[in-house]
Amino acid sequence: VGEWVVTSEYGGDTFKVWDQQGWTCLKTVDAGQGALFAMAECGGMLVTGGVNGPIKLWQQGTSTCLRTLEGHTSYVWDLVVHGDWLLSCSDDNTVRVWDRTSWECLRVVQTGHTGGVISLAVHDGKLYCGGGYDDPTIRVIDTTTWASVGVMEGHTYRINQLLVREGKLFSCSSDNTIKCWSTGEGRACEQTFEGHTDPVRTMSVLGDRLLTGSGDGTVRVWGMARGAGAWRCERVLRDHTSYVTAMTITRDGRRVLSCDDDKNMLVWEEAP
Repeated sequence: VGEWVVTSEYGGDTFKVWDQQGWTCLKTVDAGQGALFAMAECGGMLVTGGVNGPIKLWQQGTSTCLRTLEGHTSYVWDLVVHGDWLLSCSDDNTVRVWDRTSWECLRVVQTGHTGGVISLAVHDGKLYCGGGYDDPTIRVIDTTTWASVGVMEGHTYRINQLLVREGKLFSCSSDNTIKCWSTGEGRACEQTFEGHTDPVRTMSVLGDRLLTGSGDGTVRVWGMARGAGAWRCERVLRDHTSYVTAMTITRDGRRVLSCDDDKNMLVWEEAP
């Protein structure tokens, strides 16, 4: 958020604000949300979602809560900023669309999931919604009509994160795999990445590589094999000592930060 990095222990109720220069902790803030599971930057503010439903907006670099968004009735799992909207998804099986000017809830989207909505991504007028343990499908919503326009099937367990890179949708799951999907007509699965031996919790893009973090304590680096048209695992990074819970890219696009269950944060930079 701005000049700072913000981290939270998975399922803990505090977040920490870090200086990116010396990587010193500047502040620890009690969010008062029971447990935190989602964070996002929105217009210089930090947005947090937790176990008890309400979403909070925080002034940059401070412990001042500016606004609370009420509506969800269960865990908030993901927060995505898209244009004039903040989108949130929850175990209550809905996605809420919030206006970033008035902070009013513009729409409650019923995705059709039966086991919670865990992850979100938006691309080319479509909202992709990843489901939970009981319904591990990706449901596709048209953001003009808000009607369901497709269901993408293939994962067998909770879909923990979705991201879009160069027109492809990537999903990572507690079934230990990552999938690459076409976002064109048919939305077919083009490749399944295997190698992790525990749930894949998080992904990030650094340059032309995809990094994935897992409960097996590793970060895998995937690149496109030349001439093959397929992704392959180039490196396995074993510096973490426990479950890799989250990753994000720094504002300059040069480094990836990864966190684990042992409360470590590692900083990765692409080799020249």
